[in-house]
Amino acid sequence: MAGLMPAAKGLSWPFRLLVSMLLGLLPPVAFFGSILLQTDGTEPRDFCIPTERESGLLVLQMNSGGQVPYACELNWSLAMIYILPSAILFGLLVFATWTLVRRR
Repeated sequence: MAGLMPAAKGLSWPFRLLVSMLLGLLPPVAFFGSILLQTDGTEPRDFCIPTERESGLLVLQMNSGGQVPYACELNWSLAMIYILPSAILFGLLVFATWTLVRRR
């Protein structure tokens, strides 16, 4: 039971790393999300797969002014390729900062 509890000094490093990686996801998701919202899902190119009607994951009008409404079905593999490298970088920066502040 003692192995499941955090150390008396603070949180264990694997937990801090997990929290840091989750926090590292926020900046790239916010960045690409803002681009998607501003361009109605047309940029970054191939990030959204157009689906007819409103059956897509994101309800963005990709074909404004057209006869057939299209919604955005997220291309998960491309999204991970765009988001994960910068998320890992931001996460490691958060972890390093957290570790250095903790040692002071």
